[in-house]
Amino acid sequence: MGMPVPGGTCMARRRVRPVVEDLPPQAARLAGERELGEHVATYRFGDGTVGKVLGGVGAFLFVPAGIGLPLGPYPTAVRVVGGMLLVVPVALFVLGRRIDRAVERGPRVHVFDGGLVTGGSREPFTVRPWSSVLALWGMERVTAPKNRWADADVHFLEIRSRSSGALLCTLPACESSDGITTLRVAESAGVLPPG
Repeated sequence: MGMPVPGGTCMARRRVRPVVEDLPPQAARLAGERELGEHVATYRFGDGTVGKVLGGVGAFLFVPAGIGLPLGPYPTAVRVVGGMLLVVPVALFVLGRRIDRAVERGPRVHVFDGGLVTGGSREPFTVRPWSSVLALWGMERVTAPKNRWADADVHFLEIRSRSSGALLCTLPACESSDGITTLRVAESAGVLPPG
């Protein structure tokens, strides 16, 4: 498994976001036993957009009908159904937020100078020294919709299992609060930064 093909979606690459939280004692103990060194950062999977997307799609699809049907020359039953359609976007938004919260409580990637500790929540912790993972810089071209901003190359650091090639996570490299940490992770993994 080599470099990812540009143009793929970030979620398909198991994108993670930095979080500020205490290191779980079990992860700290495992890292200490394997001598992974100093804790660099903690990331969580997901980006909290499911609720927003579901709510927006629900509003786009159901609000016009929910407003139009009760106001139109329709029988009472159709008007009631139209009014009930106004509840669907709210229900979709609430459902999406529940999914986002479940993701936020999910597993973490704890990065150390000497490797990673993954897991947490319901998954057991797994220690992965840098010698057992493959870190690769990747890039995708983000095209501006209708010239609203300039096209950009987005860099990311993809971390895979060396033995199976399975994707463990993708660290964003160009986000201002996170880029320096990602460069430090890459340096710890022995990977040169992109051009």
